[in-house]
Amino acid sequence: MSEDSDYISPEDAVEEEALQDQIHQLNARVDRQSRLLTQRARSIKTLTQERDRSTEAFENLVEMRKTGRAHIPKLWTPPKKRAKSGAHHIMGMLLHTDQHLDEFIDPEQMNPSGNEPMNAYDVDIARLRYGTLLDKLAYVREAHEPGAVVDGLAILWGGDTFSGEIHELPQSNARHTVAGKEYWQKFILDWLLSVVDVWEHVSMAAVAGNHPRMTPKVQFKGFTDNSLDWALYSTLQWVVEMNPVLKERVHFLSVPRGFEALFQLYDHNILLNHGYAIKSQGGVGGIYPSMFKNSSRQQNKHAQFGNIVDLIAMGHFHQDILAVDQNVWVGGAMKGYDELAAFYSFLPKPASQGFIWTSPERIIVDWQALEVQDRKVEGW
Repeated sequence: MSEDSDYISPEDAVEEEALQDQIHQLNARVDRQSRLLTQRARSIKTLTQERDRSTEAFENLVEMRKTGRAHIPKLWTPPKKRAKSGAHHIMGMLLHTDQHLDEFIDPEQMNPSGNEPMNAYDVDIARLRYGTLLDKLAYVREAHEPGAVVDGLAILWGGDTFSGEIHELPQSNARHTVAGKEYWQKFILDWLLSVVDVWEHVSMAAVAGNHPRMTPKVQFKGFTDNSLDWALYSTLQWVVEMNPVLKERVHFLSVPRGFEALFQLYDHNILLNHGYAIKSQGGVGGIYPSMFKNSSRQQNKHAQFGNIVDLIAMGHFHQDILAVDQNVWVGGAMKGYDELAAFYSFLPKPASQGFIWTSPERIIVDWQALEVQDRKVEGW
């Protein structure tokens, strides 16, 4: 070949440049059309969501006028393919509350005898307790009633995921609560994926607590507007909706903007709140008189709309309580016994989370506290 083999004639150069310009213009048009399609898809999704909300509001209004009862959303709906007729169905309920993530509990301060701390807590221990909770959930899943069909697990998030920036707590937190939310949401999502692997189907409802707020006092108007609980739940819900795999196996009830959530599990009406509205009046009865009085008020409030509350679930008090005659279920705390509880000489309780088996026939088949505190594993 001669040295002129790479020679490009002026005509070919002009044609090549023209083709390159045409390709560039076509690529630009494709990019513009792609952006337009993306924007239209988002608009369609937004309009679809608005239509669904309006349709639900209209159906609720029609039902209210016909029956005098407000519509209650279902936390779980049975799959299209059910077990054979006559099979006994059950479902687990985990009252997942008062994690107080990022808080530090000093074992030295919790050690009056000098040789046996009552408790310890930090980021590493919280991660270990989540692992213990996963093991306990796997165990109760395998040890369920023989012959029963397990329909999945309902996780009721009861609030106070973080200790927040109020009172004296910032000095005993590992980091600012906003940074903590960014850290823990990734960990909790991984933990949730493991729970889904064990239980196959998970339904979730959530309410905000009183600690992760950004104001000195609780705001009744815009209750969740400055709550890191609400921010975490909303992020988890968004991730579930955006992930096709998770969306098939996880149902997250819309996170309420208020302080409570009323929903159905099977045909049982369950009211979830944090429990912050209940204040102890002192005396030998402790928190129970105030708790039962408040629970009665809550049931009467919803009865005005024609809804009978079968179970009130809450956290806040860091102890496991089931008062069947009062329809009250209180969950324990992941962080366990702390300095404040010790100062007021409250009865020491190990870190735990409440668990109930429920069925279509009975709202409470079995109840237990899943203890997640393991001194040997946690190293204190």
